[in-house]
Amino acid sequence: MGIKAFPVCLFILIFSQTYAQQPNIGAISGLVKDSATKKGLSLATVSVFKLTDSSIVSFKLCDDKGGFEIRNIPLNQTLKIVTTFEGYEVDRREVRLTASANYSIGTILLKPTSKSLDEVIVKSERPPIIVKKDTIEFNATAFKTLPNALVEDLFKKLPGMQVDRDGNITYNGRPVSRIYVDGKSFFNDNYKAATQILPSAIVANVQVYDDKEQLDATQKNTDYNKIINLKLKQNVKKSTFGKVSTSGGTDNRYELAGAVNFLRDTVQLTLIGYKNNLNRGIFNSSEMRAIGAFNRNWTTMTNNDNGTYTINNISFGGGTTAETESAGGGINFNHAPTKYTSFYAQYFVSHEDGYTNGRFKFLTQQ
Repeated sequence: MGIKAFPVCLFILIFSQTYAQQPNIGAISGLVKDSATKKGLSLATVSVFKLTDSSIVSFKLCDDKGGFEIRNIPLNQTLKIVTTFEGYEVDRREVRLTASANYSIGTILLKPTSKSLDEVIVKSERPPIIVKKDTIEFNATAFKTLPNALVEDLFKKLPGMQVDRDGNITYNGRPVSRIYVDGKSFFNDNYKAATQILPSAIVANVQVYDDKEQLDATQKNTDYNKIINLKLKQNVKKSTFGKVSTSGGTDNRYELAGAVNFLRDTVQLTLIGYKNNLNRGIFNSSEMRAIGAFNRNWTTMTNNDNGTYTINNISFGGGTTAETESAGGGINFNHAPTKYTSFYAQYFVSHEDGYTNGRFKFLTQQ
């Protein structure tokens, strides 16, 4: 390369690097107010969709004054801004961010309506989050998960939802006390069964609201625990689906686990079971999560003083620990023939080295 050409090449290199560092994203801000009172609409949802395929780009809930700012908006694309709030008409408008990376949409005035939000919004414009009085509703399809993901994996992607390594769930810092499936109990006293058995692909919406029944005299109104209701997709309300996991190892070690779900309109039936010779105790949700594919997130291993090896609390022999064979299973049945009548039954049984434990629960409500 000649000496004269060097400054030109250096200039091109610096220019290209500077150009590549220029942001290709922007932000949209504005206010959402009541058209009559001009008061800000707190918790109104502003969603940004691509006009070409209606895929979601981003969204934001308005603050106490109705303000919002949505960042990471792509430039040079025609976008559709959809503003929704329960009890108000939907506002739709198109924008295109070009040279200006920050765009103010101004004030969006929403008009009150007597129609419900479901009546005035089309499916492709459904926002990721809707606030309906005291209920937060997440549109599950707006939060992408892997094809084999469980409900627990979906929860980890929802804003405000936290799932710890033991499967305990909190929402905005408040513990979740119960989980329903289409408004019905699912292994009533053990909600982890729902989060760690059901696939996320069958869920249409996740509703979160206060568990006002559990509030006692020592707590404030802000101390409510939370209830989650999983609304299933219409096409799975008459379906059968499940999961089976098997594995084996040295010294004839083995484990087998499975779950199958039957959904028929007003009926929900779930069967779960396991069998292993890995020194596992009686059947519960922690046991089930540790079996085969039900535990995909972490592994712990310890080497005990007596020479035994333990992986995920399962003893693999050595020392004086004997091999223990155990098996267990459970059934959960819900039937709601009318709006005001429902039946719920649950049975667990486990068998370990000749000892059988079982418990049965039956509830009816009219």
